[in-house]
Order: sequence, then C-alpha cells, then structure tokens
Amino acid sequence: MSPKGIRVAVLGASGIGRIHVREFYRAGAEVTAILGSTPLSAQATAERLHKEFSLPSLLQPYADFGNLLISGIHAVSICTPWELHFEQLKRALEHDLYVFCEKPLHWKASISAIEIDNVCRYVQQHAYERLSVNTSNAYFIDLYRQYLGSSDYIQSFEFTFCTTGRHTYENIGVDLLPHGLSLLLKLCPDGEIAGVKNSIKKHSFITQFTFSNIDTVFHFHENSGCTKAFHFKINDLTFTRVPEIVNGQYRVSLFCEELQETIPANDPFAVYIQNFLGHILSGKDFSSEVQTSIKILKLMRKILL
Repeated sequence: MSPKGIRVAVLGASGIGRIHVREFYRAGAEVTAILGSTPLSAQATAERLHKEFSLPSLLQPYADFGNLLISGIHAVSICTPWELHFEQLKRALEHDLYVFCEKPLHWKASISAIEIDNVCRYVQQHAYERLSVNTSNAYFIDLYRQYLGSSDYIQSFEFTFCTTGRHTYENIGVDLLPHGLSLLLKLCPDGEIAGVKNSIKKHSFITQFTFSNIDTVFHFHENSGCTKAFHFKINDLTFTRVPEIVNGQYRVSLFCEELQETIPANDPFAVYIQNFLGHILSGKDFSSEVQTSIKILKLMRKILL
C-alpha cells in the first residue's frame, strides 16, 4: 500500500479540519469522506472543499458517525470540539481504524481528575498501535536540537503563543497548553510539574511552574484582533516561528534573535501528517506519540484543576 491507498475521513472539516483535508491530500492519501453535524452542513462543506482544493472527486458527506465508520476507510482525522474527541476516537479504535486527533486528547467543562485518569487508562490499554495526537509544533524542538546540538543543562523555558482564536479564560489554556507542554516534554521527557501559579483573564492565560529543574512560563493570548506570535526561549536564546507564503505555498522557519540566524524548517503539520501515514504503511506502532498525549493530559490536569 502507498499513501494513495490509505482512505481517510475527516470529522469536523469546517475549521482546522479543512487544513487536515488539504494536508492529507497533499501527502498522497485518499481523502474520501467528511463528517458534519447535519446532512446539509456536511454536503455544503464537501462542496466547498472540493472547489477550494480542486479535489479529484467530491468528498462523501456524512452526518451519521456510525455509517461513516463502516464506509471502507482506513483512518479518521478528528477535528471536532474537545468534548467529542474521546468518544469518537474510542469508536474508531473499536472499528480497527487509525486515528489522527487534534489536541487535546480530551477535555470538557467540569471535567474531573477521575475522568482524565479513565481516559488515559483506556488510551494506554487500547491505542498504542493506532493513535496519534496532533502536537506538531514539538517539531521545532527537534529543529533546535539539530541546529545547536543537545543541551544537558536547561535552566529556563519560556513560551509565548498569541492567536486569533475565540477561546476565553481557562479555555485558552485548554486550547494552547498542549502546544507548550509538547515542546517542554521534548526538552525533558520525564519532567514533573510543581509550584503552579496561574494568571487568567478574559483573553490571556499565563502559567508559571517548575518542570523538574526548569523554570517555565507560558504566555497565551487569544483575541480576534490579536497579533499572531509564536516564540520560545531556552536559557538565553529566543526562537521565533516565521511563517510566509512563497509562490502560493506555506513555508516556515525559525529565527534566533540573539544569533541573528534563520533555521530553515518544514511545515510541522505536514511533517506530522506524513509521519502518521508512514507509521500506517510500515506497521510501526504509535507508542511514543500515545505516551506523550497521555503525559500532556495529566500535566494539563495539574495546571487547570
């Protein structure tokens, strides 16, 4: 089987899901179907995506998840609201499908520590061979290590992410903590959180803590009028993600302010899609990705609950 032989359905293709459709298609997979909230919305989205991305055929629209699961697909890409993630990935796994899920692994209003533990336990027991959660920005830490070499001593880590998202108060943390925590886990895979202090306002979520011996601060902001920003500082070096469109293609690089040097990069999301498809083709398990997603959810519990 080649990527062309892998049939993918996208659940929730109106928001970030439209980017999933595009990137799976660009990676060579056969995107065959989408799931919408109603038959009319699913049909409208399928027609819009067909026109926008010049897809070779119209995506099959579904409003019934059960029917989509038995439509002959190999994988689903979950881009629905957080509270739907776990039930949808669980049903997909029960049908022996591969799952690429948007972050976080699961969350909902008034979630309990017990529920988080139950989700983690299920994923630990059932998902190692078939589940990947999208924490693609962790790729930038791989790039940092390749460029500067591995540092044995990391004293501090600061991460700033500003988006035009619509989340407010604690939900900004739910939305953006997986990004910061995935980067942090790349630096210190076995770290533990202590001394959490949060400052939460309508359009900002700031948290600081120690992660083993690393002094850590996350600055998150979401607002429709926000100037987008993504940068992290490791010890005394600051790295800024620089996106640009060149000849109609999205490109990204890292710029180190102190060294005044630009590090070429691939699109992290495209890298993760390609890795997901590569795992399916090779039969390689997803144990590392699953373990990271579990750690992120447990760390989110310590920060948010």
